[in-house]
Amino acid sequence: MVKTLLGAVLLAGTAAGWAGNSPVLQQERDYFCRATDAPFEFRGELSEWRERGALPLFLAAEKNRMIPDWEGPLDIDATVYLLHDAQYLYFGALVRDRLPSYQPVPEALYRGDGFQLAFDPLDDTILPGYDANDIELGFGRLRDGSAAAYCWRGGEALPTGPLADVRLKITPAGEHTLLYEAAIPWRCLAPFTPRKLEKFGFDVLYNSARDGKRRGWLHWTPGVGEEKLAFLFRNVRLAGKGEGAAEAAINLDRSQYSSGDPALVSLYLPTEQAGKGQVHFTVRQGEREVWRETVGFAAQPGGTVVRWAYQIGRLRGDGLQVDARAVWPGGETALNAELLNLSPESLKQQAQAVAERALAFRKRLEAARRAGVAVDYPLTALAVCDVTLKYRRRDLEKPALLKEYALLPKIRRQFRQLDAMLERAEQELAGLESGALKPRPVPAPPMRNLTIRDGAFYSGNEEVLLIGPLGWWEPFDDLKSLSELGFNLFSSTLIAQAVTPAPDKVRLDGARRIDRGLREAAKYNLAFDFLISPHPLPQGWKEKHPEMAQYPSGGWIGSSLYHAATRTMIDAMWKNLLPVVRDNPNLIALDLVNEWSFSDGVREIHPVMLAKFRAAMRERYGSVAAANRNWGTDCRDFDSLDPMKLKRVSAGFRYDFESFRNREGLENLRFLRDTARKYAPGTPLHVKSIAVTDLDPGQYLPVGVQREERGEITDFAGSDCAGIMELDFYRSLVPGKPAADTEFHVSVNTTPHEMAADAWSAMLHGESLREYYAWTGRYSAELMAAGALLHIPESLEALGRTALDLRRLAPEVVAFQRRIPDAEVALLYSPASMYTVPEYPARLRRAHAELSHLDLPVRFLSERQLAAGKTGQVKVLVIPGAQRLERETAEALAGFAARGGTILTAPGTRFTDPYGAALPGFPVRESELTAAAFDREFDRLGLNRPVRGDLPGGALELRSAERNGAMLFYAVNYGAPREFRPLLDGKPIAGAIELISGETVKFPLRLPNRKTMIFEVKP
Repeated sequence: MVKTLLGAVLLAGTAAGWAGNSPVLQQERDYFCRATDAPFEFRGELSEWRERGALPLFLAAEKNRMIPDWEGPLDIDATVYLLHDAQYLYFGALVRDRLPSYQPVPEALYRGDGFQLAFDPLDDTILPGYDANDIELGFGRLRDGSAAAYCWRGGEALPTGPLADVRLKITPAGEHTLLYEAAIPWRCLAPFTPRKLEKFGFDVLYNSARDGKRRGWLHWTPGVGEEKLAFLFRNVRLAGKGEGAAEAAINLDRSQYSSGDPALVSLYLPTEQAGKGQVHFTVRQGEREVWRETVGFAAQPGGTVVRWAYQIGRLRGDGLQVDARAVWPGGETALNAELLNLSPESLKQQAQAVAERALAFRKRLEAARRAGVAVDYPLTALAVCDVTLKYRRRDLEKPALLKEYALLPKIRRQFRQLDAMLERAEQELAGLESGALKPRPVPAPPMRNLTIRDGAFYSGNEEVLLIGPLGWWEPFDDLKSLSELGFNLFSSTLIAQAVTPAPDKVRLDGARRIDRGLREAAKYNLAFDFLISPHPLPQGWKEKHPEMAQYPSGGWIGSSLYHAATRTMIDAMWKNLLPVVRDNPNLIALDLVNEWSFSDGVREIHPVMLAKFRAAMRERYGSVAAANRNWGTDCRDFDSLDPMKLKRVSAGFRYDFESFRNREGLENLRFLRDTARKYAPGTPLHVKSIAVTDLDPGQYLPVGVQREERGEITDFAGSDCAGIMELDFYRSLVPGKPAADTEFHVSVNTTPHEMAADAWSAMLHGESLREYYAWTGRYSAELMAAGALLHIPESLEALGRTALDLRRLAPEVVAFQRRIPDAEVALLYSPASMYTVPEYPARLRRAHAELSHLDLPVRFLSERQLAAGKTGQVKVLVIPGAQRLERETAEALAGFAARGGTILTAPGTRFTDPYGAALPGFPVRESELTAAAFDREFDRLGLNRPVRGDLPGGALELRSAERNGAMLFYAVNYGAPREFRPLLDGKPIAGAIELISGETVKFPLRLPNRKTMIFEVKP
């Protein structure tokens, strides 16, 4: 399996003690999808799946559950079955959901009860996110009782939208129970084909909602409900009849118990034949056995659920352990679970013990600091202790919250992590004091009056990388902890209601609180990025101007800027807010709108926009006959143009309409920029938009404005949840400006290793500012999947330590960032093809993935840059599927080739203008556009690759850069741990300094999975 080790849990940390505690956990077992005879028509009976030999996939263990207020297996329970034949993948699921809730439309299925299925057809995704061929679809009931299937991401096989090809049946199967059945044609999962391949990456979620709101989900693996992380998927392996086996599971009906409580223990056993089975239950308290009982059960094909009721006696300590050994015809298993006896009082005692240990350690740290020891790294453990204890102690005073979300076991787990962290930190401090560990002092340039030069932030003449939380709690109360955590940045917001709740009302208490907080933050050397998003629409403005609620747009603004009142509201908010805070030197940026988009014209069109579009088309074409020739339509006149209809049937019309939308969106963005600059001149401005929309317009609502022109308007490229591809894209299209991710999501499943790996990959691919989304007192599944930073202490510590590493190595990281726009290899970014060629985004993503694991940087080159002659150092231009180009682009490509440039295209690619008319020719070299083909071509052309690697299988990311006469190179291994023997100018490198650890290393060196290592070779 390509991704065997990518579900690994590595303990992040760069001191020797941390590196020594980095075990790699093997990927869990595959699910065997057995063959069945056709036809399979679905009788609506689970017995049919049992008769056909389907193996159960139990979504029953605690690791499968992301429902904070789960009330036991009689609340929500799901078992999945898969079968296959030559034409179909068959999906079945038996679901018990006590209080179902459904959505009205198919595209919102994931917010109601129903399934999401995600596929990595070639099992080849090794970077965060989805790659070009990954697919996400789902099905369930709608509010009107009908069954529906929908595709959110089609990869290379499907368009976004309803899935008519999936045969779906949902049948009542008992009280609160439904049987879901679906037949998915294999063509919907291309490029997977059962004739040639035997396995694919897979994840499945059952979503549960209450009263129309998403409550949480059961999943097989993480990677869909939180962030899209296909490399975490497990495998489905096609098998013959009777081949393979399934996994057992155990759960309890609640997370904690008291003396005298009944406990319901549920065993999910992968039985395959009818017969008699037994479960031997043993209950222990410590080493003492307190109960033993044997229970018989009737095993049946397709899995058996055994429920055992145990009456708890008197509980002492933390509770009891239940061991269950089950035996049935043809199989056996051993499982265990804890019957926890927790109380707020006992956890308060644990909190006090941790706090006392932390206080003693703080005294040791202070003494070491006074003695000249660099204590930044062990200090992060103390800061995590402080902030975790603060908020968990608050939670322990809220009985209703503790009960609703079953928090006591989670809090206990966090306190255990704090103890382990303090243990490691104490050992690290001892090593620093004795000299056994090398000190790594972290520079602390002033976080005020920062400037932007050549794509980087500067404090004076020092490059800085900015990292910290997006604090939607009260971050100003935690400034000391933020600083001690290793952060040099934080962000918060103030909404429109808090400043201008109505046209005739102004409140400045919130603005003054921000101002006081900024002055206090300066004492801790913290920079501040202020989200001044004018959302949501204040009720007072809607009452005065009810039209503002019509034609929602602008991301979280929720109102079209075609409404004059919306612009007036924004102006009024910023006019009153910004003068209060603008003079703070540590206010380093203003984030104008949360998740901004220009969505006018996506689902509905404002009358003003419609009139402007019709006028623009009349001016462009003169006659409707000329327009019809380009569009392939039979429109009668300009005054009756219906963009919402025509954009779906004519690629040429869609190009004209989306180009018009882009121009209108730019005007919107200029208004926002100019309004903010009017009241805060000189403060850098950016706008956050969801990153995935930049290069995949069919997946979510388009932002409406191309990233290149958007970046030219703002001072740096802001985004939300950017991946490696998006960051390469940003640094290429606006090379002189930094890139930022101002809302990176963190789930309760984010491991310390993943936290560190993500931060390093983002920064090395061009990100200069990163903010981690954080909540405290909210425990909904969606917030625990996106804003769980303050609920995962070990991962928070890993992030703090990584932040220190990044700050310490900022000059080296910036050197790698600047190699991106100077790359010799580029991918053509074509807005024309984005608008008109459905397969282009997937092919662009695939080509980027193939190039990523070679040993040279890759950039993007836009049609605008090409036409303007801004090709930089590009020698090879790859055009993956961009079949419709601007006429100026074709002329520029001919000029690029005439100057010695090489253009690579897939075999048989034919180019037209956006309307389908032939273009002037230009010379191309046809290529399979695979990593191997690229590698051969780059060797032929003699591209600059001073440092080469030797890891086979396309799993190594290797980049090099010169700095101060030394050669820097970093290596990230996305496969299994392997020996690494780098070459410099064709000669083996004997040794180097590994800059993150500060240690001298010799080659060959074993590269772990997804652990960034940066090397320096001095002349």
